[in-house]
Amino acid sequence: MAKNTETKKTPDVFKTRREAAAYLGVSERTISNYLKNDTEGVLKNAKGYYIRNSLDRFKENNGAAGGPKTRVISAEADIKEFKYKLMQRELEIEEGRLVSREDVEKESIKKILMVKRVLLGLPRKLPPLLKNKPTRKMQDIIRAEIIHCINIFAKGEAATDGSSNKKK
Repeated sequence: MAKNTETKKTPDVFKTRREAAAYLGVSERTISNYLKNDTEGVLKNAKGYYIRNSLDRFKENNGAAGGPKTRVISAEADIKEFKYKLMQRELEIEEGRLVSREDVEKESIKKILMVKRVLLGLPRKLPPLLKNKPTRKMQDIIRAEIIHCINIFAKGEAATDGSSNKKK
């Protein structure tokens, strides 16, 4: 028969003041005093359970919320979080999920210049297409050119000097 090598794991939270006191080896009154000194609300989570790591820090600091050890631990946690976020951003850039502001601005300017070129070319392009056409046909041709311009902007296509509509 194999021996059970599992050791009882200390929980991360304690549901009652009695459990928290037993964990720290102090009285329930001491836990009450810790709560009075807990101006930052770090001893309990949103469900009202006592947080093991916070209890440990309070005991290390003799019932004080702050103290040098707590500030160092907090600063180290902040640094780790910052490094993690920085690494996430770098990964997003490498994978192409995040684009630099400069690249976005360059692409925007490029698209705006394409649309500008198409729009400024319309006075030269439209008269031959519209010549001797009924009003409804002129409207259709102009609408098609507007849609062509929008598509160039949306797709980032290079504008051509050719017409998007064939003469009919």
